[in-house]
Amino acid sequence: MKALIALAIILGGLMSSPAQAEDPADFKEFRKKTEDYIRQSWLIVVGLEWLKEGENTLGSAPQSDVTLPASAPASLGKIVLKKKTVELTLSEDKGVLIDGKPAQKNKAYTLKPDVSKAPTMITLGTITMYVIERQKGYAFRIKDTESPALKNFTGIPWFEQKKEFIFEGKWKPFAQEKVIRMPDVTGEVNEEKIAGVVEFTAQGQKMELSPIKKENQLFFVFKDLSSGKTTYGPGRFLSAEIEKSGRVVMDFNAATNPPCAFISFATCPLPPMENYLKISIDAGAKTPTKSAH
Repeated sequence: MKALIALAIILGGLMSSPAQAEDPADFKEFRKKTEDYIRQSWLIVVGLEWLKEGENTLGSAPQSDVTLPASAPASLGKIVLKKKTVELTLSEDKGVLIDGKPAQKNKAYTLKPDVSKAPTMITLGTITMYVIERQKGYAFRIKDTESPALKNFTGIPWFEQKKEFIFEGKWKPFAQEKVIRMPDVTGEVNEEKIAGVVEFTAQGQKMELSPIKKENQLFFVFKDLSSGKTTYGPGRFLSAEIEKSGRVVMDFNAATNPPCAFISFATCPLPPMENYLKISIDAGAKTPTKSAH
């Protein structure tokens, strides 16, 4: 799934694990970057509207197929989905920018989705909109910097940093890629190609996790016995790196919550069965407070 690979790259870059860091200041900076990422990228998401084949009306009117925040015109235009092509035609163009340029009324714009290198971005005041492509189909993601979730956010609760939750593992590549089934919160089940596993020992038990791999960067979607108790129920994310020797340091102090822990408008992957750990990992991000939703 292209979107999952993209998410892995983003998280790997913005929230890379400060593995084996002795200085608490390193983790303080890591956590600040993580919270800034959630603020800037996800707490501003106010809508996710799945497009039906054919015409979809766009505006702030409640009867719109794609409903925008109240600051937008009641009727802004229409979005037409024709198989794998998404077109936008505006009935109102005042203040609307498409890829940073003033939009024109009654002109059909072909919208590139988020899985492309340069998705088409539509902005109107504090609102930003773009198309996302998933296995389920195409949807319109809507962001607003005046989002209530952003205004109510009080930060992410974290466990204290503990060395006991830093595990040294070994990358075990497969001779041939294997396919695992990875569900997401929309109810879809995606088939992901896995290049190998990381084997490690935790609390006296031998374990392994199946990551998404991009070059030497690994991205894990996992669940453990703390899930639904002290940590976010559906699971968490972790990034790690394969060293030249094949060694992988898995620092669960850097485990983070998926965007779905904060908003209802994300299409987060859920852990595959292979990544259910039979230990409790009370490290990293805790369950967010209700005020963050």
